[in-house]
Amino acid sequence: MPDADNDLIDDQPDQLAANGSAFEAVTKNNDENIGQNRSKFGKFIDFVKRHKIALIIVIVTTIILAAVYVLIPVISISKLKLVNAGTVLRLQQDQIAKLKVSDVSVKIVHFTDEPCPDDKTCFGSGQKAVEYQLSIDGQQYATGSQTPLKGAKYQIETIESDYKTYANIKIIKLK
Repeated sequence: MPDADNDLIDDQPDQLAANGSAFEAVTKNNDENIGQNRSKFGKFIDFVKRHKIALIIVIVTTIILAAVYVLIPVISISKLKLVNAGTVLRLQQDQIAKLKVSDVSVKIVHFTDEPCPDDKTCFGSGQKAVEYQLSIDGQQYATGSQTPLKGAKYQIETIESDYKTYANIKIIKLK
């Protein structure tokens, strides 16, 4: 009669051999994956070496365009003017000025150029103002050349205006 304990012992070398083969297969697969990853990295390095001049041109062009974008004070795109803070720009009623590096924009809502009525005594030449809509991080504010906005991080300074068609303004970031 066969001994059950002896059968288990007799089967162990076969199981060890099978487990060893499985371990070798897993190790071989891992080595192949590492080789493929090295191969992909090697292909990338080869690509960079073969196309280094084109890559350098792309990188330099990107850096130059980014510098130009930041350094040019006003960039006009149709009715939108991208501007740096503190830069004076001419804005008409149908245009929007937007700061380049933050979510701040301004547009002219209305011009007021009311001369002094004939039957009144006025100081100056009557009521003249520019009304703006200032947007800061999606929040809308109404402000004007006569009524500065209180408590906001940005202000609009009217430098010059004809109070009919345009205003030269500056968007100022407060500290």
